Amino acid sequence: MKKIIRFCEVLIFGLLVQACGNVNTANNQNNADSMKSMNDSTSLQTTDKSASAVVANPVDKACTDFAMDAEIGGMMEIQLGQSAQGKATNGRIKAFGTMMVRDHSKANEELMARAKSQGITLPANIGKEDQTAIDNLSRKTGVSFDKSYMNMMLEDHKKVIASFKKAAGECTNPSIREFASQTLPILDKHLDSAKAITGNN
Repeated sequence: MKKIIRFCEVLIFGLLVQACGNVNTANNQNNADSMKSMNDSTSLQTTDKSASAVVANPVDKACTDFAMDAEIGGMMEIQLGQSAQGKATNGRIKAFGTMMVRDHSKANEELMARAKSQGITLPANIGKEDQTAIDNLSRKTGVSFDKSYMNMMLEDHKKVIASFKKAAGECTNPSIREFASQTLPILDKHLDSAKAITGNN
């Protein structure tokens, strides 16, 4: 009889130990789930804050307008430079056209990369009015083309430099402002070359 009672006591003790182990396992699982939930919540809050930061700091209209105008102007210089490479009769003007294609292609690529990173969508094509000006110049030949092209380059670069100087000093977006500052010396070189070729010093 005593053996039976002893056996029952051992059995009951074993069941109690197992039950306690199950409770601890459940508690550990609950704690793990709670920590995971807190981490997920923190991650979502961080993501939301990052998204809010982007929305809260959009590129202002002045910087966006500058970037769009600069892209269009660059596309024009490339097309006109290509015309000069093929139609100019003066070797210096042909070389000037080659410089325009090279420098403005590089500048436009840089601007496109910066604009994309800042959420600015740049135009893919030149506007109708600008395209008309390009087409009208392309119809000219010989000395008439040379003179018209260089006069256009002279006046265009004066306007473009003024626009870039303003953006370099006033644009609120650091990336676009930096682009304007870094491109100015190149534009100054273009203007100096145009003045030398046309004799307008």
